[in-house]
Parts: sequence; structure tokens; C-alpha cells
Amino acid sequence: EPLEPVRPEDVPGAVLVEPTPEQPGAYQGPYGAGGVHLVVSGTGEVRVDDRTVAVEHPGVLTVLEHERHVEGELEVEVGAGVEVHATCFTAGLDA
Repeated sequence: EPLEPVRPEDVPGAVLVEPTPEQPGAYQGPYGAGGVHLVVSGTGEVRVDDRTVAVEHPGVLTVLEHERHVEGELEVEVGAGVEVHATCFTAGLDA
């Protein structure tokens, strides 16, 4: 039996928009996506746009989620003790 959709973009027939490709390090600049994720190590904080996000362990940190595909400008400031290895973008629903 098939699993129920977890997110709106999982619904059969959902139309998604291709996101900005993965970028090395702490990317800053224009992007298009449904979500923004940082691959991090260390501990401390990162500031993304106007909010601060705690980094408590290495892994993937979701820093922005949008209901639909958004074209925007990303600002990332990396605090002491944190390394950002990559910035990843996930597809969002078409408007």
C-alpha cells in the first residue's frame, strides 16, 4: 500500500519548480527554491536573512522553508565555531 504524502510537494501531480543548484560553502546571493538548507559542522550560530539559527551538531540544517517556490536574495553570516560546507536548495510548488 502506498504511503500518504508527507508534504504538499509529495502529492501525486504536484508541479514543482527546479531550484537553484547546490552551492559550495555559505552561499549569498539570488536563489529560487522552496527550501534552503546548510550542511554544517561545529557549534555556534548562523544568521540567515533576519533570523539566528543555532548549530548544535554537524549535519543538515533547514534555515528557510516556503509554501511555494520563491525567488529571493539569501544573506548568510557564519558565526565563530561553525563551518558551512554547502548551501542546498529544494524544489517548491509552482505558484
